[in-house]
Amino acid sequence: MKLEVIQGTNVIGGSIVKIYGKTKNILIDLGESLNGKILGDSILEHALEGVDDIFITHYHTDHVALMNHPLLEGKNFHLSKLTKDVLDSKGIKNYSNYFIISNKTPIYIDNLVITPFRSDHSASDSYMFLIDDGVKKILHTGDYRLHGMHPWYNEILNEFSKNNNLKIDLLITEGTYYNTNYKFINEDVLRNDYFYNLFINKAYNFVYVPSTNFSRMKELYDLSIELGYKFYIYKTARILFQKAYPNIEVYPLEFASPKHMIDERFIALFSPNDEIKELYNSFSSGERSLVYSAWIGYLNQKYEKIYNFFMDLPFTTIHTAGHCDKESIDRFIYIIKPDKLLPIHTEAIEEFKLNFDNVVDIKDLEMFEI
Repeated sequence: MKLEVIQGTNVIGGSIVKIYGKTKNILIDLGESLNGKILGDSILEHALEGVDDIFITHYHTDHVALMNHPLLEGKNFHLSKLTKDVLDSKGIKNYSNYFIISNKTPIYIDNLVITPFRSDHSASDSYMFLIDDGVKKILHTGDYRLHGMHPWYNEILNEFSKNNNLKIDLLITEGTYYNTNYKFINEDVLRNDYFYNLFINKAYNFVYVPSTNFSRMKELYDLSIELGYKFYIYKTARILFQKAYPNIEVYPLEFASPKHMIDERFIALFSPNDEIKELYNSFSSGERSLVYSAWIGYLNQKYEKIYNFFMDLPFTTIHTAGHCDKESIDRFIYIIKPDKLLPIHTEAIEEFKLNFDNVVDIKDLEMFEI
């Protein structure tokens, strides 16, 4: 089996991987690089040669941004239901032909069998893909972590470690934080210790969570039920959250007023703006909390709306990453035991090579055959 990393070697974001079948090829993800590099039309045309089917791991921009490109019109997209809902909400709709994937249900393209495996990331309903041509097997992880609330990894790791028929010839893994010493805390610790211990002592709790981090929202919703608090959520996030969890009822934050909220205890998820700042400041400082629950990089003047909201208010940061730390990636690789290892979505290729002797070190657009 042959493959090319069209974009994504030695850089974080912008992932596009092309896998060659006998007569048809597939792409995994259609990302835009986070470093501002623009993928030229000639390279995209090359990426699409022989490709009718494109598989999307999750809905983050650095994995889907090119889906609206005119060259993609008429292609078949394979993605999760929630990914489609999020992309629709963002105006990414250049896919008249789409197919909803489900866990462990194989898709047949030419001589390739592509099987989605549900994983965990800050983008909910994310998937890994196992690609099998009858001779060799590739596992493409997409973005993932082992410290989420849902123990999906126990299932997938057990399956791959105990099933000899799932021997992986090439593991394509992300390595976003592989060159750091970060150790990320588990989501259950975040909820049961950090959030709980803060909210139990405060009546009016305002939390900033990105509008598509549905698993974090669900944790906070569950905590509100446990504490007997009302759960408010702003419109953009609420519409998508209720697509992810259709049987949950929440309160719309845009219709809330201090007059009614003053006698309540609540958790309110908000989008930063002047109206929310005014609402927050209307409550007693001793009874309120302001929490930032997102990637610390958003607290930068580049993200003006978020930066301006938080920079003149005291707040607490409670967050854990959507990606694996180095220890978790090492654990995942150790259990999968691939013959070859191809790190992408990383700037840490040299660190991988120090720890593993089977690393494939290739550049963008360089053909590799297993």
